Amino acid sequence: MVKALDAGKLNIVVAHSLEAKPLIALFNLEKVTDHTAFPIYKNDKGISLVLSGMGKAAATDASNYLGTRLEPELISAWLNIGIAGHRSAAIGTGLLASKITEKATGDVFYPGMLISGYDSSPVITVDEIEKEYDEDVAYEMEASGFYRAAQALSSSEFVQTFKIISDNRDNHVDQINLQNIPGMIERQGSRILELVGDLLDLLDTHNSRHRLPKVFGYLESAYKLTVTQRIQLKRHCQRFQAQDKNGLLEELSKKNYHSTKQLLSVLEKTLD
Repeated sequence: MVKALDAGKLNIVVAHSLEAKPLIALFNLEKVTDHTAFPIYKNDKGISLVLSGMGKAAATDASNYLGTRLEPELISAWLNIGIAGHRSAAIGTGLLASKITEKATGDVFYPGMLISGYDSSPVITVDEIEKEYDEDVAYEMEASGFYRAAQALSSSEFVQTFKIISDNRDNHVDQINLQNIPGMIERQGSRILELVGDLLDLLDTHNSRHRLPKVFGYLESAYKLTVTQRIQLKRHCQRFQAQDKNGLLEELSKKNYHSTKQLLSVLEKTLD
């Protein structure tokens, strides 16, 4: 058991325990000991998993709940994994969502597609289990709720949905043996590991470029900042880092300034 509740660099949202079980094993996750509104599992590699329950509203709530534990200065990646039906795709196929449509509202979401090399499909989120398979898309019940929440917590290229096909017109959803679901997920384990690796590579590149230098925390605590001034300070510090001038920033931070306004002015002039 682990005690820490902080959300990880990669946060996985799964609806059902049968879907979660092979992922918990794949990533060597342990359940957190603290009381939580949703079951949360994590490892020491920065991966967290929350078990949402079925339906788009549950996926939204679980994502938001886990999102309260994010480090505010860093972007995290989000991944929804689960089973789906499809008109023609073979059972066990893994598909990355290229477009997510919420059937009840018509809302449409487009995940960022910086990741390549994966079979993909449009996804339709339904409120009731799809039994007609009218369109050649993946049908499931959580993706739009997950995406609606996660896109507010991250950036679109770091919010992805991966569905494993559990039923189609030739293998109807009414005939699914639920005990086969963990095996379907497990057989996509290597592909899931590749996807997670690609997401984390993108994420590390982004955060290394936008990570705030440590001196930002010192200046933030040393001066009284308005909301606007905090944003200005953050941008100045990021620019110093982008220009490889962290040493100069540290030197400037050690000087005494009469006011926050003077501090920000000196930083801005130094960057010009």
